Amino acid sequence: MKAAKEDLHTIFDLIKSLSRSEKIHFKKFSVLYAETGQGKFIQLYDALDGLKHFDVPALNDAISNPDIIKDVKPVIHFLNRQLMSSLRVYHATISVETKQKDTLRNLDLLYSKGHFAQSKKILDKAKKEAYKYDKFNCIIALLEWEKKLISKYVDYKQQNKVMQKIFMELEAVIEKKINLYLFEFEFNNIYSLVKQVNKVRNEEELETWKSLVRPETFTDTSSALSFSAQLYFKFINSATFFTEGRITKALEIADKRMEYLNKSKDLIKDEPHHFVNVLGNVLTCRNSLEVLQNSNYKNNKNAFFRVLKRLNDLRANTNELKVKVFSNVVIHELGFYINTGDFNKAASICSRGEEDLKDLPGKLGKASDLCFLYYSAYAYFGIGKYEMALEYVHSLLSNDYGEIRLDLQCFARIIKLLILLEKEDFQELESGVKEADSFLTENERLFPIEKSMLKFFGAVRPGKLPDKKTFAALKATLEGHAKVKYAGNFDEYSHFIWWLDSKIKGLKLSQVISKAVIKQ
Repeated sequence: MKAAKEDLHTIFDLIKSLSRSEKIHFKKFSVLYAETGQGKFIQLYDALDGLKHFDVPALNDAISNPDIIKDVKPVIHFLNRQLMSSLRVYHATISVETKQKDTLRNLDLLYSKGHFAQSKKILDKAKKEAYKYDKFNCIIALLEWEKKLISKYVDYKQQNKVMQKIFMELEAVIEKKINLYLFEFEFNNIYSLVKQVNKVRNEEELETWKSLVRPETFTDTSSALSFSAQLYFKFINSATFFTEGRITKALEIADKRMEYLNKSKDLIKDEPHHFVNVLGNVLTCRNSLEVLQNSNYKNNKNAFFRVLKRLNDLRANTNELKVKVFSNVVIHELGFYINTGDFNKAASICSRGEEDLKDLPGKLGKASDLCFLYYSAYAYFGIGKYEMALEYVHSLLSNDYGEIRLDLQCFARIIKLLILLEKEDFQELESGVKEADSFLTENERLFPIEKSMLKFFGAVRPGKLPDKKTFAALKATLEGHAKVKYAGNFDEYSHFIWWLDSKIKGLKLSQVISKAVIKQ
């Protein structure tokens, strides 16, 4: 058993990742083997499924059949094959791509048996479906089969004409496929930058962003030759407005993307990840400060929570999608309450999220994990629970997120300085300023606004706490820096200004934010 520990652990993880319906399907799938006396793998499955955590001694105790323990490797391999076979059958009708692959296998079998008429019939049906969902690889494979079948159903005098038609169709499909690849490539470039820094901070950065995309991508919607390419076209344009800080315009396009997808319910079912991304984009725009401060609060809030409910109600048929939906719901709801100054509500969502994470069938992605920790730290800072806030900041800073959301990684260090100042922990504050300066400099994010913030914290000493005059002077300096185009193009800048206002006016931070943001 010890020799097979790694294989057992791998299959244990696979079993624990199965949904309830996938487990039920596997049990039904396995009945035949159990009835023929080949059920050792089922006993191993039951023993592994019964464990809360992987534990070899506990597994030995749970297996009553000594033959399994004696020679466990063949049983492991057979169980793995059966699990994968069961999952393939279970998911065969969930994805159009999977159904198309099954069709191609069926074509191969029918052709080898000489059933050419039936082959042509299922080919035509599959091709119609492939066009509906922009499955260009499948269309190309089906056209190859159509060429192969020409001699079986077309009179030899017409074969050249039919072959010419297939070649023209193939040429058009390949053009659409290449066109989709171009848009997908540009989408990935823009998306990578959004995940890295979120918004541009000067005109040079904006030019770098725009250089990654062809000029016609911003102007000519007809350059996108398929439904999928149109989705990428709309995302690229929305993301570009977003990164410039023109969030209202980005929301307008994101709403259109949502409506565009709503017209194709089948596409949502086949590729729900697209829809989750679109809903997430709409939520990001609706809880941004620009939209909150320039719209009717009640109307925007109602629209935000309608989309949030739509996202939460989305049927997630894979563990990956369940995690994606969960992270989008929790992080956007946290962001909404933080940007409207309701820190108590944000802290309760954080607490609930921590509990829900324990039962989540997978880990949050790095970007989601970073955002959750960041918003949680700020939520607890907002209600004055500085130790809790510091705990979340330290969790964030102790992780290696690479270049993901450098804007939040940088500002997490500034939140840490805010907490240490409120706690009057001068020793930690001094070392925190040095670490923040080093990190921001190393990642080329030490802009004039951040430089002035660090200079302010660096001047704090025991017996030399900042007074209202000092806070007001810093606010004036930061507002001067923010007059440069894109310099203050990040929500954290506004939150820092509101913190200064809370000190100048002697008000709670939540009161200042609420007054600045919530307009009826």
